[in-house]
Amino acid sequence: MKSLNPLELAKTPKEIQPANEHYLQRLKLIFNFHPTGNDFATFVEGVLLWDESMADTAARYLKAHPQSRMVVLAGMVHVICGDGIPERVNLRLGGDQSAVMINGNDFGNYPGIADYQLETEGGIELPKAGKLGVSIVDGSGSVRIRNFSARHIHCIAVFLFDRST
Repeated sequence: MKSLNPLELAKTPKEIQPANEHYLQRLKLIFNFHPTGNDFATFVEGVLLWDESMADTAARYLKAHPQSRMVVLAGMVHVICGDGIPERVNLRLGGDQSAVMINGNDFGNYPGIADYQLETEGGIELPKAGKLGVSIVDGSGSVRIRNFSARHIHCIAVFLFDRST
């Protein structure tokens, strides 16, 4: 939070609740796998700011639109065991939000990790990503096309727009 300027700080939730002990233990395990991390307190502060911001945004929308439902897509650490975003939405709205975990077959058998789990088969190979067929040069605030691939020239559309207006 120390690195935020006054405008950014004004956009953060008014209150950031501390993490419960179980959440802190999981965050410590995750932190230990970050190769450049050297300040656990700052790491936790960043995660909690993310959790509170997501929960605050969701709760404000749902209060303004009480007949609505919402799906929040977030990283696993922010919803595991109902901590993070779900816990903070519950504090703002009361009630009982559900957490659904989608992460292939990496869960194993961890009771309580989420209200619902969607486990998919592992090892499925996705199709290769398409290629645009251009070589670009990025520099001095612009992107230039260096050349076109002869194989892809028939399917390239170029859009130009003026950022100065």
